Amino acid sequence: MFYVQFSEDPKLRKFGVSLGRALGKAHQRNLLKRRLREIYRVEKEHFRGGYQVILIPRRGSTDRAFEELRLSFLELSKRAGLLPRMR
Repeated sequence: MFYVQFSEDPKLRKFGVSLGRALGKAHQRNLLKRRLREIYRVEKEHFRGGYQVILIPRRGSTDRAFEELRLSFLELSKRAGLLPRMR
């Protein structure tokens, strides 16, 4: 799930990840958070400015490969209007 709040300030760029215990044990949740933060860190230069995002992964996300998470993250970002649409 992706919550996005847009702002008039183009310098505002906030990203957060929220995970519940239902996703797995602490080491699984921490690994997932690290992966999602790394994906954001690498891709954030492509994002337009003026947003606050909270990402809440679904069950089963802890079992996904890094590349699969990255592609899902980018698709959600495009749908939310954070990334320009490719032709």
